[in-house]
Amino acid sequence: MKKRILVTDTILRTILRSLPLPFASGEPILDLLDELKRSRNSIDQKIQKVHESLHETSTVIKELESELTTRTENLKILQSEYERYSTLNEIEEEKANALLSQVEHSLGKDKKSERWISFLISTVSGLLIFLAGLLLSPILTPFISKMFNFNP
Repeated sequence: MKKRILVTDTILRTILRSLPLPFASGEPILDLLDELKRSRNSIDQKIQKVHESLHETSTVIKELESELTTRTENLKILQSEYERYSTLNEIEEEKANALLSQVEHSLGKDKKSERWISFLISTVSGLLIFLAGLLLSPILTPFISKMFNFNP
């Protein structure tokens, strides 16, 4: 293709140089033709660059779109998980609060009565031991003295 253009250009130049033109020589026309070729090549190169840029931009946009779609799906999954755990947390919190209040109620209500019962049991047992000691000490003192050979 380039050889054909080169051959055509050479032939055209030769013809224009050999023709006797009354208004001017063929050189300005040749210069105009060269300038047209260069501008055509420049425009073709610019169009090619724009085409490549658009193609690359399209590829990048497709990649971004797929990545955003993936992230959106992941976000929806995380959002549904968050909602599920939030409802579970609320249910468990209500159950735990109910259980704690029941335990506190049971412990707080019985504390005073348990303390009085414990005080009475301790007092009665202390009195029984004291009375047993008073009653049994005259009986057990001679027996223990004989047993260990201890004379008071």
